[in-house]
Amino acid sequence: MALVMKMVMTLTAGESGCIHYVKRPGAVLDPGCVIAKLQLDDPSRVQQAELHTGTLPQIQSTALRGEKLHRIFHCVLDNLVNVMNGYCLPEPYFSSKVKGWVERLMKTLRDPSLPLLELQDIMTSVSGRIPPNVEKSIKKEMAQYASNITSVLCQFPSQQIANILDSHAATLNRKSEREVFFMNTQSIVQLVQRYRSGIRGHMKAVVMDLLRQYLKVETQFQHGHYDKCVFALREENKSDMNAVLNYIFSHAQVTKKNLLVTMLIDQLCGRDPTLTDELINILTELTQLSKTTNAKVALRARQVLIASHLPSYELRHNQVESIFLSAIDMYGHQFCIENLQKLILSETSIFDVLPNFFYHSNQVVRMAALEVSFCPLKKQYSSGGGGVACDVFTSSLDLSFVFFLFLPPQHSQLTEFVFNQVYVRRAYIAYELNSVQHRQLKDNTCVVEFQFMLPTSHPNRGNIPTLNRMSFSSNLNHYGMVHVASVSDVLLDNSFTPPCQRMGGMVSFRTFEDFVRIFDEVMSCFCDSPPQSPTFPEAGHASLYDEDKAAREEPIHILNVAIKTDGDVDDDGLAAMFREFTQSKKSVLIEHGIRRLTFLVAQKREFPKFFTFRARDKFEEDRIYRHLEPALAFQLELNRMRNFDLTAIPCANHKMHLYLGAAKVEVGTEVTDYRFFVRAIIRHSDLVTKEASFEYLQNEGERLLLEAMDELEVAFNNTNVRTDCNHIFLNFVPTVIMDPSKIEESVRSMVMRYGSRLWKLRVLQAELKINIRLTPTGKAIPIRLFLTNESGYYLDISLYKEVTDSRTGQIMFQAYGDKQGPLHGMLINTPYVTKDLLQSKRFQAQSLGTSYVYDIPEMFRQSLIKLWDSMNEHAFLPTPPLPSDILTYTELVLDDQGQLVHMNRLPGGNEASCTFFHTAFLPVFCSTLCLGIGMVAWKMTLKTPEYPEGRDIIVIGNDITYRIGSFGPQEDVLFLRASELARTHGIPRIYVAANSGARIGLAEEIRHMFHVAWEDPDDPYKGYKYLYLTPQDYKKVSALNSVHCEHVEDNGESRYKITDIIGKEDGLGIENLRGSGMIAGESSLAYESIITINLVTCRAIGIGAYLVRLGQRTIQVENSHIILTGCGALNKVSIYISAFGAVWNELLCL
Repeated sequence: MALVMKMVMTLTAGESGCIHYVKRPGAVLDPGCVIAKLQLDDPSRVQQAELHTGTLPQIQSTALRGEKLHRIFHCVLDNLVNVMNGYCLPEPYFSSKVKGWVERLMKTLRDPSLPLLELQDIMTSVSGRIPPNVEKSIKKEMAQYASNITSVLCQFPSQQIANILDSHAATLNRKSEREVFFMNTQSIVQLVQRYRSGIRGHMKAVVMDLLRQYLKVETQFQHGHYDKCVFALREENKSDMNAVLNYIFSHAQVTKKNLLVTMLIDQLCGRDPTLTDELINILTELTQLSKTTNAKVALRARQVLIASHLPSYELRHNQVESIFLSAIDMYGHQFCIENLQKLILSETSIFDVLPNFFYHSNQVVRMAALEVSFCPLKKQYSSGGGGVACDVFTSSLDLSFVFFLFLPPQHSQLTEFVFNQVYVRRAYIAYELNSVQHRQLKDNTCVVEFQFMLPTSHPNRGNIPTLNRMSFSSNLNHYGMVHVASVSDVLLDNSFTPPCQRMGGMVSFRTFEDFVRIFDEVMSCFCDSPPQSPTFPEAGHASLYDEDKAAREEPIHILNVAIKTDGDVDDDGLAAMFREFTQSKKSVLIEHGIRRLTFLVAQKREFPKFFTFRARDKFEEDRIYRHLEPALAFQLELNRMRNFDLTAIPCANHKMHLYLGAAKVEVGTEVTDYRFFVRAIIRHSDLVTKEASFEYLQNEGERLLLEAMDELEVAFNNTNVRTDCNHIFLNFVPTVIMDPSKIEESVRSMVMRYGSRLWKLRVLQAELKINIRLTPTGKAIPIRLFLTNESGYYLDISLYKEVTDSRTGQIMFQAYGDKQGPLHGMLINTPYVTKDLLQSKRFQAQSLGTSYVYDIPEMFRQSLIKLWDSMNEHAFLPTPPLPSDILTYTELVLDDQGQLVHMNRLPGGNEASCTFFHTAFLPVFCSTLCLGIGMVAWKMTLKTPEYPEGRDIIVIGNDITYRIGSFGPQEDVLFLRASELARTHGIPRIYVAANSGARIGLAEEIRHMFHVAWEDPDDPYKGYKYLYLTPQDYKKVSALNSVHCEHVEDNGESRYKITDIIGKEDGLGIENLRGSGMIAGESSLAYESIITINLVTCRAIGIGAYLVRLGQRTIQVENSHIILTGCGALNKVSIYISAFGAVWNELLCL
């Protein structure tokens, strides 16, 4: 017999014989291992297996399907249907096979001759059985279709053939004749129905049938654990177990089916995106698959749905080019601002399109593209009087060059400058420009000038370097550069120069080699070098977010270089190439005061890649800003993550910026706090009406939330650390006219809709930033919405507005409304805090499927609030006021005499206690090494609508984070005293069970010292003789009286054979069982005299399960376990649902 826990399984042999054990008693059994061998009394009664020495028989070839198109179609379709049914080849054959099948399927489905060939086959089989005139008419339609089959306007004549059949059927008067006619033409009618929507409609129908077959099976396994789903299938299909078998067989190959489904989606929606709208319903159903096994399919379907809202690349490219060309006058020199506004205010994404216009054949278009595209520096530095100036240069080398100056907010007189209406508006549509003008010089060269302010919330607000060292080169013409703008000349007037400015440049090249060739000419535009700065120390460099707060000069020039590439370029290869270049030119960059050098790699049909090299990092790449326009970092508020060491995680979605944060700890300390930060910016042109604004915020916010969760799912599968407290930050930059209270309602409903998925991804914190106007003419108010769900049962939403402290000039959070959240009064750049003890405990408990024990009182509070709120639903009852003290409680703690005292401790205080007691029940003295207790009890007063004056209860709960919730002497006494208190006062006792039974302790001082004397050192499976200590180790622990040994001599060694292990700590051994009978008896008495209720939230094992059973009234959370029955009772029940065990909530009734 084999014993698993308390379940005994008999292993029966079909023949008699002598058994020889291979596994020793007590050995752990692995799947497929040999337990014993049986020497038969009569070997002739069993046929022995023999090694086959011959050749394998020839496999009969399957029937040939033919090489015609429609034969190939049906053959491939049958193969794919078989895959959906679970009949899959093993790898590595499956992937290549299914890829070929899908490609052939889509090729045949798109071939216009497919319906013609199918109809020809049918007509051959029915010829002579249908009226000649009908046959002739159908063949006429077929011939006409065949003669025009290559025409794009040609459609299969489904309707015409259907009309022919209906017309003839209408002439038949006898019912029998009509029945014979319909029977003979049934195959034709079915074909006509399949192609009634043409070739595209048939293709959609075939693919959707395959997707529905996938959904039909996989939706059966979305309702809980696998065992539960199988049990439900058996209940639904009691009369047909073959159906259950087919479901299970198909689901077993879900990983391979996922590959097929994603291929079908890519083939169908990748080449023909217009079909996405027609498939939206079934794709939406695929996104609802919540199991991890279906994550890839759900993710791909969601990506297709999101992409369907964006016009195709070709359409957007043509639209942008049309706008550029239409914005140029008939002479090709000036811009029409009205037309360019279409591009600036467009709601579609264009940053994957714009870089291609850097290299347009029309020079004016190239200049306009540079102006429109290099926008990431504008509106975020708004709402004041600062500004930026921008100059455009052209070169004899056929290059376009843009210079821009950053101006501080202290000089509002700069607003008299007029700036270009196009430059920076597109990317910085969320910010208000103080002034923008566009003009032309005599040589028709465009001049771009714009002005904006560095906001007070920017982390570098107080650290803006001065520009008294900056100037344009006076001999640009010597290098072939033609100065075409005048704003810099005004700015460089010493009487007008602001105290702090920045200058930047952007230049585009077709190849990186072109940039290297004229690098010196580009650098000549930045002629003056900065003084010594702390940015360039001799050793080491500043950390990522450590800004120099002293008012000292730093490098102030910014250079952006656009490089074009036509192929798929490896990021690591590009980074290495750029790094090699910057390191070789580091001295030149420092000499010319370059603060930041960013390479923009333009790719066709994709968003540009960004590689940033900073002076503060000695021109090593700043990986945090890879593929992120550096100026956008302010809107992502990366400085708030300065308590973490960040690693940028590549994202397929350009809107998402994902970082893996590791909490900063002291050197040599292990990092235990890892979390993902997902950050995104929502951009849009300013909206007009209140309804449209709120609708856009709601739809776009939900879309970004889904994309953020998608990126997190991918990251979860590609990281080897365990993350918790993951954070999502969405910055909605447009100003919206709405009531802030609507945001809270919308966000709450959205989080509840996706709550299970957010919880699975451990997203416990989220943040939304948005600018709101209460009225169309009102002032914009920056609003912050914070969401936290750290406890797992209560979603806390706090609303703040950003206000400026009149004393310090710094921006801080101020509660919006009556509720004051935890961030009220704090600065907006307050960093995210690392995980504390309470969060660690919560994560540990939640990972085990329960809540932290100190969250139990708050669970009661939330339930009481819901109970009072439910009274509002009863119109016939007066609405009672919600009591302010709806729940009061005190913790019950053992004193040094083992008696209860009332005490209010911080969460986690049970582990810091050290209790000394002696009772008649348990003659055990806790040693001074006792660290805590794994059980907590409270006396609570609950005020309900039925009893507003309050009712008392006693609540006892296991702390599963402390020694896995096991029972020791202290836990037994606390349970006993709390239950006795409930009986004394005649009040209900509620026990929240999450335990592992009686504690099985380990003597840590012996754990790493003992040795094993094996029966056969070469074969440990033969067992051991005894455990022993060496003389040296015995000498160390003998004074502790934690072990009893006897001296032996074995194998020429002096050993101390261990006879008893006592341990220096109390509560390690049999003493943990002494109180089990005591608290079991107490539970029986409590059930007889008071109300006892039990809640099993995770597991209840051993004595924990007996307490639940004796308490009678039990609420068992689904998928929790109550394991208490013995082997005899357990083997008599017939409620096994799988090889993993029985239905525990049914076992409770035994």
